[in-house]
Amino acid sequence: LPGSMKELILIRHAQAEQGSATNRDYDRNLSQEGLGEANRAGEILHHLLKEIPYILASPANRTRQTAECIAAKWGDAAPEVHFSKEIYQGNREQFMDLLTEIPDEHSNALLVAHNPGIHHFVEYLMEEELEQFRPCTVAILHLDIQKWTDLTPGILFSRLIKPDELTR
Repeated sequence: LPGSMKELILIRHAQAEQGSATNRDYDRNLSQEGLGEANRAGEILHHLLKEIPYILASPANRTRQTAECIAAKWGDAAPEVHFSKEIYQGNREQFMDLLTEIPDEHSNALLVAHNPGIHHFVEYLMEEELEQFRPCTVAILHLDIQKWTDLTPGILFSRLIKPDELTR
């Protein structure tokens, strides 16, 4: 990407188990299918992204596991995952606050979050409605901004990678 652009990748966590040992939603782990989706999403993003992304994720188990699967695809250069409690039940304002704090030397960033927040946030930035945003849906948004603080709705280009494209 030219120096004047940022790339934002918004991801809903991969498929999770229905329940957890503690019965807390926060503690739900990825299912076997979800682990496969997250690994495949990581392979695709590793292939597509020219630079190592700045990764933000909810600390809930399923988002943490999704983010760590993706980060691991960079091997020894794997980026650190930055966890923020605000992402767990996050809304547009909270996501904007977190993203606008990303250091500008990062040309791409990845946010791993939950529905309904992430679905609404993608619609807000793309300025269009999406029928659904299933687990492990990946939205890749090209932004005509030079600084993360300039993040606003309206994008140059987007690509949606849906979960069925992740299964081999």
